[in-house]
Amino acid sequence: MFVCSSSTGVNISGLPDEPKFIVDLANNGYNVYFGGIAGCGKTFVARNIVKVLSQKKVKFARICTTGIVCTLYTECAAGSIHSFAGVGQYRGTKEELLRNV
Repeated sequence: MFVCSSSTGVNISGLPDEPKFIVDLANNGYNVYFGGIAGCGKTFVARNIVKVLSQKKVKFARICTTGIVCTLYTECAAGSIHSFAGVGQYRGTKEELLRNV
C-alpha cells in the first residue's frame, strides 16, 4: 500500500509500479528527479505528484531541466533548473558565471 492513496484521498492505485513509487517518494518528503524519453509518462507522473502534494497543502517547487518543459505545466508554476539556481539565461564566461551563482 502506498501512503499517498490513504493519506491524501487521491487514488493512485491505478498507476503502474514505477510512477506510483515516484509519487510515493514525493509524498513522503523526498526530493525526486525523474527523466526519460518522450512519451514515457513524465508529465503524467508530475501531474500526479502535484495532485497529491496540493491535497496535503504541501509547499513544493517544480523544477524542470529546460524552460521549454516548464511550458507544459499550466496548472502549477514551474521554473528551469537554471532559474532556480539564479543563473537564468546567462551569457558570459565560465568565470563570470561562477562569480554570479
